[in-house]
Amino acid sequence: MEQVSGIYMVATKLVSTGGASRSLRTTVPLWVVEHFELSAGDTVEWKFLVEDGKMQLIVTPKKE
Repeated sequence: MEQVSGIYMVATKLVSTGGASRSLRTTVPLWVVEHFELSAGDTVEWKFLVEDGKMQLIVTPKKE
């Protein structure tokens, strides 16, 4: 994990989900899992903000 100007950055690789699907998947970085205390089966909301050709991602756990 790299920190630039107070922003943490990490890279993950995309892999095919297989079959006829065009979907891709990636791994949620461990520091995100630990920060939100996530477990398998938890729901995570992904919000994307697009501005000036850049995308910001906001991850919010949805505990039930």
